[in-house]
Amino acid sequence: MMNRILLVAGLLIANYYATTFAIWLGHWSSHSRYSPLREFHMGGHHALYPDSNTCLSRTFLYGTGRHDSLFALLPLLIAQVAALGLVTPAWLRGVLWLETLAVAAAVIWLHSQFHKDRATLDRFAWFNGARRVHFAHHDRDVNFMIGDPFWDRLLGTHEWPNPAGRAQPASGSQAGESCPLDGRAP
Repeated sequence: MMNRILLVAGLLIANYYATTFAIWLGHWSSHSRYSPLREFHMGGHHALYPDSNTCLSRTFLYGTGRHDSLFALLPLLIAQVAALGLVTPAWLRGVLWLETLAVAAAVIWLHSQFHKDRATLDRFAWFNGARRVHFAHHDRDVNFMIGDPFWDRLLGTHEWPNPAGRAQPASGSQAGESCPLDGRAP
């Protein structure tokens, strides 16, 4: 019985990191000019929120059709779920699939909160810190994972916002609403 508990715990931990890696890799690769998924992410989300000066809105803005960022993440998540189906025993498969779905849904929800000027989580310091890290992503190709910087730190793509409290503006960015890196609307 103890062996089964340790196996499940180990697989849940491994699956969490596999899921967050799939999300990180899907996000990172969608920034490549050679990626067939680039238009989904860059033409959608980054067109709606081009830099840290225009990163907040009253409601989260979704791209549609060919500009829906979610499609950039789906191929690797689908591959992960398929692999789980092939290599895990039936009694565990559903649990790992649910965990994958829960982690992906949590990342998507947290990301939507980062871009809302009156987010549900505004009162938490950890949220505002994670939001600042994410806003820096809209100025530079850094910080590809939402909420958990493990893969960004491991793979050298993690960057803290600059100490002045604002992200460095991207060259050629359009002026829009001010968006201080403290995450609060002006």
